Amino acid sequence: MGRDIAMFVEYVDADGVHAWAEDAISIPRDYRLFAALDGRSAPRGLPLDLSSDVFEQYFLFVVDDASASSYRGFEYVTLAEADAMIAAGTAHRPPPGYVKYNTTSPLGYVSGPDRNAANWLWSSEVRERTSAIVSSPQWAVLVDVLDSIERRIAGARARIVFWYSG
Repeated sequence: MGRDIAMFVEYVDADGVHAWAEDAISIPRDYRLFAALDGRSAPRGLPLDLSSDVFEQYFLFVVDDASASSYRGFEYVTLAEADAMIAAGTAHRPPPGYVKYNTTSPLGYVSGPDRNAANWLWSSEVRERTSAIVSSPQWAVLVDVLDSIERRIAGARARIVFWYSG
């Protein structure tokens, strides 16, 4: 069984944090690249200022049966399912202090059970860790996107947010 990566581009500017796109960036499975991104330290987890778009890719809404129909289009679980996933150690709640904007869940959130080793890196860290890796053309374009964001959006810092599944 392989390990896949879900990767997102975000940028932080004077107006807050923004997702570059609502969906994950498609990066082919490349274990040398994954090892370079992970570095020699434990994953940082998700940034506390995570964008709402990326938050909704990582966390599931926890809802009661009566309000489930209001959450069509979102991934959600019942409170009993969320509690069972947490008890089994396959999911966790968001970090304390995280503020969710946009659509909110009445009973909170829980990570998806197949989302592991969440991490994030600023664009400078991405370049440092992966400069010696010759990876896919998609990876080269992604690094160009990070650089372009920082050149074209005044005061912006770009980063990747990622986790593994599988």
